[in-house]
Amino acid sequence: MGTEDVKIKTSPKVGVTSFEPSMWKVIFHNDEITPMQFVTQCLIEIFNKTEDQAVNLVKSI
Repeated sequence: MGTEDVKIKTSPKVGVTSFEPSMWKVIFHNDEITPMQFVTQCLIEIFNKTEDQAVNLVKSI
């Protein structure tokens, strides 16, 4: 019988892999149902816009 070389890996690689998340693309559509105040409030609370910035963005949609 022949001899075989057996290799045993005793220490697996352990670590944290981090990466920069990709940017999201958010699209607002102008419709007749969603009130302007709701969209403005979303821009202020979620995207940290000022009230003036949010109102100007809503008007441009």
